[in-house]
Amino acid sequence: MENGMDMDGNMGENMDHTGHNMEDLSHGTGHFLAFNKILPIQGFIFKKWNVENTGDVAWTCVVIGILGFLVEFIKFGKAKIARKQNNSFGTSSKWLYALGSSLLHFVQITFGYILMLAVMTFHPGIFFAAVVGLTVGYFVFQAVLRSNSGTRDDGCCE
Repeated sequence: MENGMDMDGNMGENMDHTGHNMEDLSHGTGHFLAFNKILPIQGFIFKKWNVENTGDVAWTCVVIGILGFLVEFIKFGKAKIARKQNNSFGTSSKWLYALGSSLLHFVQITFGYILMLAVMTFHPGIFFAAVVGLTVGYFVFQAVLRSNSGTRDDGCCE
C-alpha cells in the first residue's frame, strides 16, 4: 500500500493526519493553492521586490494594473502595425513592420508572463489588479478606439 491507498483505491487504516498542519494551504510546496492575504510575499517577480504591508500591496496592485493595461495597448499597437504592413508596397518597409511587430510581441509576451507570475501569488488584490488592468485596457484600446476607426473587432471593414 503506497500513499495510504491500496491497489483498488481504498483508503488504508493508517491515515493519521495528526502530524500535519491543516492550515498550511501550500501543502509544503511553498506555493499556495487557494486565494489568501498572507504577507510578506518575498521576492515578488524580482528578488528585491518584497510585499510586506498594505502599502506595498497597494503600489504593487497599481503596477500590476498598469502592466495589464500595457499588454492590451501593445496588442492594439500590433494590430495597427499589421494593417499598415498590409498597405505598404516596398519590401524593405515590410521587413521594418515585421521587426517592429516582433519586438512588440516580445514585450507583450514578457509582460503577460509577469502578470501570470503575479496572479500565481494567489493574493486577491493582486489578482483583481491584473484582471482590472487587462479589462480596462481592452475596453480603451479594443472597444473605444476600434469603434472610432470604423473597423470591426475581427479586423474586417464594415
